[in-house]
Amino acid sequence: MVVCSHFCRSFLIGCLFAGNVFGQNPAKPIILALSGGDEPSGDRFQRLTRSGFLSAESGIVFAGELPDRSAQAGLSDLPALWRGQTEDFSLLARVDGVAPGTGKAVFASLPQLSGISATGAVTFLAALREGSGEPAVVKSEAAGLWSEIGGAGLQLLLRQGDELLGQHGLIVDGFATGAFATAYVAKGTGEAVFSVLLKSDHLDSALLRVSVSGGAMTKVQILARDAMPAPGMEANFGLLHGPYTDPARMDDEGNVAFAAVVGPKRNDSLWYQARGGEAQKVFAAGDPAPGAGGATFLRLNKPSLGTKGVLAFHATLNANGDESLALKNDGIWRGSVAAGFKPILRKGDAHLPGMPEGSKVGQVWSGWLTSGNHGAWMGRLDVNGDGFVDGFSDPYAIFADTSGSMSLVIRQGDEAPDLPGATMRELDHPVVGGEEQLAFLGVLTGSGVTSANDKGVWRQAPKGGKLSLLLRSGDSLETMKGRKTVEKIDLPGSGQKERRWEQPVMDKRGRLLVFVTFTDGSTAQVLLP
Repeated sequence: MVVCSHFCRSFLIGCLFAGNVFGQNPAKPIILALSGGDEPSGDRFQRLTRSGFLSAESGIVFAGELPDRSAQAGLSDLPALWRGQTEDFSLLARVDGVAPGTGKAVFASLPQLSGISATGAVTFLAALREGSGEPAVVKSEAAGLWSEIGGAGLQLLLRQGDELLGQHGLIVDGFATGAFATAYVAKGTGEAVFSVLLKSDHLDSALLRVSVSGGAMTKVQILARDAMPAPGMEANFGLLHGPYTDPARMDDEGNVAFAAVVGPKRNDSLWYQARGGEAQKVFAAGDPAPGAGGATFLRLNKPSLGTKGVLAFHATLNANGDESLALKNDGIWRGSVAAGFKPILRKGDAHLPGMPEGSKVGQVWSGWLTSGNHGAWMGRLDVNGDGFVDGFSDPYAIFADTSGSMSLVIRQGDEAPDLPGATMRELDHPVVGGEEQLAFLGVLTGSGVTSANDKGVWRQAPKGGKLSLLLRSGDSLETMKGRKTVEKIDLPGSGQKERRWEQPVMDKRGRLLVFVTFTDGSTAQVLLP
């Protein structure tokens, strides 16, 4: 591991004590890392990105760039990854730095999005510089996966050109987006699940589960492979390194859930594997949907995985059964293979707490689950209850059962919490974690709102409690470079229709990691207590 310089460490720790009482929240934000804006210097971060993640156990990883002080032409910025706890950071990897397990080859590129387990172990997909190392890296062997999940620091897990352990003749030809789903399941033991391409005379993809102990991989299991039979079905798996399967999900105990297309018609299907068990089908398109009056599943979206084998997923229904397709064809199901599933939020549902009289739940989107197996979902509110969503009159809304029962938490047009006279103009997809809490980014309109102060981030109190404003654009924060004004607040994946995977940004204490852009162009990773 490459350790951060003494000044870099002192700079970060000094930032921990920089803060400001602001807005409606008396707690002080903690500035974990601050970029140097437009003036490159060796004593500051050159640039930061909005890719920071915060694990349940308060481990943090974030990406950025360092100024290049070497004599190599053409390298003005060096992408890098930092990791650690809120009070102790180190430089995990950087472009042009030596990559572990490669004969002193160096990194040519690093991702902005890495993975992090609940305990804070980091995993990432990267590429090596061709010609570096001994033996020299060639193009067909440049990509690899590095991880800390084995408990022995950063280690190379798997590389292009490697033969899979225990799978004679199967050679890795490439990776999808990386092993984002990992678990540190015991002292010195970790698990990861990820998609790869295998060397073949045709497109051959597979979903792998690997076990790691210390610095060595101890087991490789093929959970699914392109053109191979899907267990319990008269159909074969289809492509497994595309966005429907990759990335798969893994909980803190090492249980896995994933989506895969099957059969010649590429029908949707969902799968679950308990640690130590075999992959088993949860549902496939055409299967009866529990609690839907005999209707069958039409489409199944990627699952979310909580704990103890509980998963949730968004699905749409075929126009069959004894319920109207127009009114009840869309919803969220939750449960386990062992205990069964039931719908917990359906288009057409009415009389949930927080919903206006006569309104119904409209369309909903995928969300994810907390460690207590509760969740939050973005959807539409069908204001007049006619079963059809009007983009002009039916607002976006956030539904959640973090309190223990499903309710409408907030919708477009509601008064903004802690800001009398201001209303919510836009809502982003919620994130969950902490002590059964959700948080979301929003855009404001109304009295006193301008383009300089119209963005904010809100969080529930524990157990689905009251929403509170944590930070708003226009607020000022005291930093080691002076007082700065917040221009924008971001979370990884914000602004997208649907997040591909559950980016952890809230620890078990409910603290939230956000990416802040200041009006002077500098950026920061900020922890909101």
